[in-house]
Amino acid sequence: MAWGDHDQIRTQEQLLANVPSFIEGLRSDGDFRVGKVDHQNLRDFIYTIFNAPPPGSVGTDDVTNDSTVVGANCSDALEQLDSDIAGLGSDDIANESTVTGATVSDALETLAGVSCERFFDASNRNGILDNYATKVIASTSSGYFSFLVPADFGSLVDAELIYSPEAGAAQTGRDIDLFTSYGPDAGGIDDFGDSDTSTTYDMSTQAGEWHTIDISGVLTSLAAGHRVGLMVDHNLVGGNIHYLGIRLVYNKA
Repeated sequence: MAWGDHDQIRTQEQLLANVPSFIEGLRSDGDFRVGKVDHQNLRDFIYTIFNAPPPGSVGTDDVTNDSTVVGANCSDALEQLDSDIAGLGSDDIANESTVTGATVSDALETLAGVSCERFFDASNRNGILDNYATKVIASTSSGYFSFLVPADFGSLVDAELIYSPEAGAAQTGRDIDLFTSYGPDAGGIDDFGDSDTSTTYDMSTQAGEWHTIDISGVLTSLAAGHRVGLMVDHNLVGGNIHYLGIRLVYNKA
């Protein structure tokens, strides 16, 4: 290959493809002198000039984009990646920034027991508090809430009814009774049921604020897929109470 022929080469990949014939041309022209430059060094030298490492020298750290790894080099690098990934196990799991590889099942197992949170709006909302849509229950009235327990539910962490009392209900000793009915979709609507008719609530400083009633005591047999109905019964609480909805916190199965 004559030196002038290089004017026809426009891309790095074309140059690399012509390296073997270029070297053979040097041999036949007598320009290849043993003891000064050998075949391997000259090849490596040409690859280095054009920022492309020779075949077989590319590792996983060299794979960046197609301007720095071409042809057989990219193939070599990908084969090395496959080999490295196949040798990784669950012990390599650290966090998203340092994970080097793991099976999907290993990763999913680490999610078991992680706490999740769901919020269920109050149904049949009939009030407005500031800019919130709420269910309003009057001093001697009752209200109802319903929700579906998520399929990945494992165990209950917390269950809260979110509320805010108006001024008339913001007093001590507010008597509110709780009743539940719940069960699986293939069972009866009241396979399970709990109640709390003894607890009273101090709402004396809560007007205009969001607070919570713990309802976990009336969900003692809760399980994944259960349909839940909750009745909230006011016993002369002195005024309206706005209910926003139910917050459910649970561990994944």
